[in-house]
Amino acid sequence: MENPSDSQIGIFLCRCGRCISGALDVETVAERSLSLPNVTHVQVEDFLCTKEGMAKMKNAASLFSLDKAIVGACSPLLYLDKFRSAFGQVGVSRNMVEMVNLREQCGFIHWKHPKLATVKACDQVRMAVAKVNVMSPSFEGSVADLEPEICNGCGVCRDVCRTKSIRITNPPDKKWKRVAIVNGKTCTHCGACVAACPNGAGDMGPHLSDQVIAQIDAVADPGSSGDLDKPRILVFACNWCTYFTADLAGVMRLEIPPDFLSIKVPCCSEIDPEWILKAFARGIDGILVVAGTQQSCRHDHGCMRSKKRIALINTLLMRLGLGNKRLKVCWVGPNEAEAYVKEVSGFIQSMVALGPSPLRLRPKEGVGQVSSIKQDRLEPEEDDRVRSEPPLVIPFEGAP
Repeated sequence: MENPSDSQIGIFLCRCGRCISGALDVETVAERSLSLPNVTHVQVEDFLCTKEGMAKMKNAASLFSLDKAIVGACSPLLYLDKFRSAFGQVGVSRNMVEMVNLREQCGFIHWKHPKLATVKACDQVRMAVAKVNVMSPSFEGSVADLEPEICNGCGVCRDVCRTKSIRITNPPDKKWKRVAIVNGKTCTHCGACVAACPNGAGDMGPHLSDQVIAQIDAVADPGSSGDLDKPRILVFACNWCTYFTADLAGVMRLEIPPDFLSIKVPCCSEIDPEWILKAFARGIDGILVVAGTQQSCRHDHGCMRSKKRIALINTLLMRLGLGNKRLKVCWVGPNEAEAYVKEVSGFIQSMVALGPSPLRLRPKEGVGQVSSIKQDRLEPEEDDRVRSEPPLVIPFEGAP
């Protein structure tokens, strides 16, 4: 893995006409991004998806010797591949390019509260920077990676693999040892083997677990805390199903309270108990896993595996004194935007009623200053104006 201190990260933010800038303060997001670790360049443009916009990003990447890039624009399901190809032309590895969904999953769903949307956008960028800081180029593609030095050949991963892509064998140099080997040609990147491994020998390349934990640390860090009376919630969404559903909710301008941040994973069956326990230990109040339905699951029974895993983790959380209401799994189909909004909004309301997590760091009454927890963090004003109409959307035909 690369040393994060050697990284040169560039952040490129898109106004998207007024689709984004009409719903949140892009310039403020840019200003706050400059202070994030290893960020050496921040640039705001009207339309990054055009040939002119991509040319400007490539020029900046060459001029400032960037080796990693973050694009804050629309959904990564739309343009991530094109942005990665553009940066690849100037020597930036495709796997070192990330996107922040500022349009569908921020501006569009929080358009009534522009200041709160700006706050959330700042945290989204903060999480993306934390993620790319632990990323390194991978030439193996998106397949499961099992560490032979840790693997003991128990066979659990082989048993849960629906594509039969894993076999147990003896390494030529260590005939006495049994290890799991993954067939990269048939692996579908569902992550079930990684989550099921009792020894922690698996990971989804490149270094997915490190990336998720980095994002959790970024949002759970006191430096990114807002109003301590508001819940801090993480929503895990499946890349192939419910992330699209979340985008659809934004396109439909369905309103959701802005008290949550999303983490996209290849499959909800991949969610590692370590991620959940790490988040709660860092003071997250609630975690909602929005899995796809069994009919829509790209990895067959991934949604059912997530159900069993969450039930087991809730048993552990109850023994730790956190109860069984702070972690929930639900199932939403790819076209069920209203159901997605209902589940997320309902979970937020339940966390408000339940109150802060017992593990959440809170200053003692009369001791310390709340401002010390809010440093370097844009805070919404109390008189934040509530919009009565969605932001102006300017049709744009120049995008490729």
